[in-house]
Amino acid sequence: RRRRTSDAYAPPADDAEASPAGRAVGAEIVGWRLRVWWPDDDAWYAGRVASFDGARTHHVAYDDGDEEDLDDDELREAL
Repeated sequence: RRRRTSDAYAPPADDAEASPAGRAVGAEIVGWRLRVWWPDDDAWYAGRVASFDGARTHHVAYDDGDEEDLDDDELREAL
C-alpha cells in the first residue's frame, strides 16, 4: 500500500475561503476535494473526504478507486 508524506488541499469551488488549519476538522469538510503526494509513486492522487465517523476519523476516497481512513491529525496534514 502506498503511503503519503506531504500533500496539498483544494477546497470545493463554493467554499474557497474555508480552511481547517489550526482548528478541529469534522463533518463540515465532508465532500472537500484534496490532492495527496505519494513519494513512492512520484505522483499526486486526487480524491475527496467521503465521510466522517463523528469522532476523529474521516474516510477519503481517491479518484483511482483507492480508499483510506485518516484520523484528525493525518487529515490535517493533507489540508
